[in-house]
Amino acid sequence: MVFTSTANNYIGEYFSDGNSSLFSLESLSSKGNLLKSKDKEIRISLLTDDDIIYLLKNVCISDIGGEYFARNKRMNPIWKSEAEYRAYICGSQGKIGPLEELIERDMISLIKFINKAGTNGIVNSRALEYCEEEILKVKNSQTLKGEAEKHLHTVEKYLRWIQLFQEIAKDYNIPFEFLMLDAKQFSSGFGNLDFGKLQIEFDSAKKKICEFRNVCNTLHNSEKVSENFFYIFYRRNEENRISIKDMFKRFRALENDLD
Repeated sequence: MVFTSTANNYIGEYFSDGNSSLFSLESLSSKGNLLKSKDKEIRISLLTDDDIIYLLKNVCISDIGGEYFARNKRMNPIWKSEAEYRAYICGSQGKIGPLEELIERDMISLIKFINKAGTNGIVNSRALEYCEEEILKVKNSQTLKGEAEKHLHTVEKYLRWIQLFQEIAKDYNIPFEFLMLDAKQFSSGFGNLDFGKLQIEFDSAKKKICEFRNVCNTLHNSEKVSENFFYIFYRRNEENRISIKDMFKRFRALENDLD
């Protein structure tokens, strides 16, 4: 879903010179739609997913398509699940500590901030520049009181986090490029309550119909995903894999310093 949204936006921007959009009724028709970019024209009719794939592979060539289609270009997660994350981060009681809660909240806030930088959720040099520009913009404003002062403090905190990622990239000799994703965007809108009410018909003489929650305990005693759980992806190499333990040691040190 994240890729689809990003790819659709990219294709839309690529063909922004014409008056027509790829995602239009004309593209769905047999007559088709003439799309124009700065140096190319292409007609799309009876639009399907295959057309979008073709455009990403052959026309709108970018890192977005390359990363999605080429396995050797994909970014790797530092942890693959909340269970793995908790196994490393939680204490012996299996609970997130107060400091880790602060880190999680900061990470979710940072994700929202860098999305404004136009980097598609990636902490990189552009995100760093955007953060520095925001700080200068606030400092050059006529007043630094109230909301402006509060905003400056927040953005300066984001800068510290981005600089930490830059430091980690340097120490591990990997590209300064970390994709951050809020886990909530992977959560289905199809909640347990709705799923539990699904009716199942059993093929018996009386055609018995039961609600799913009454015949299966899968939904019971299940823990929901942490409200501020997040993922971090990076471009690793076999020699330099980021250690979750080391990363959170650095996270904790910075969070303590921020306080």
